[in-house]
Amino acid sequence: MKYFYYYLIFINITGFVAVLSDKIRARFSWKRLNSKKFLFTSFLGAGVGILLGMHLLKHMNGEDMAYARRIIFNMCIAWAIGTMLLYSYMLIK
Repeated sequence: MKYFYYYLIFINITGFVAVLSDKIRARFSWKRLNSKKFLFTSFLGAGVGILLGMHLLKHMNGEDMAYARRIIFNMCIAWAIGTMLLYSYMLIK
């Protein structure tokens, strides 16, 4: 179970770094990461890191990203429920 927590910590740090790198790429007008990569990374469990990065770095604040933020938030909720179910299953067993 502790490896699962290590995975979540690692993947959320990766999501935060992805938002940071996209912010840097936007400043210098380099080729940016598309939102599909953020959605895929949040599907892997990095939703909290991505949302934290978007909020702290004030990145992708426009109305066009409201839909993507909503999907990432829903994935965070799904991961939280899944983690609680997995943890309760481990306690019962």
